[in-house]
Amino acid sequence: MKATKSFSKHCEIGQGGFGKVYVGQLDDNRQVAIKRASDMSYQGIKEFQNELTLLSRLHHRHLVHL
Repeated sequence: MKATKSFSKHCEIGQGGFGKVYVGQLDDNRQVAIKRASDMSYQGIKEFQNELTLLSRLHHRHLVHL
């Protein structure tokens, strides 16, 4: 919440199947994109968890390790 200013509309950069994506800044000044699952999502929690599992296994300089 701190990185996105409490998920401010000003920080919104897009929307996907699970909900909105926000830009944020970590305490060490790294800029990150943060996905937030929505209650109104047309995809289920299981799919969201699968995506998190996949992202946790990826290693890329533009991904923050989960």
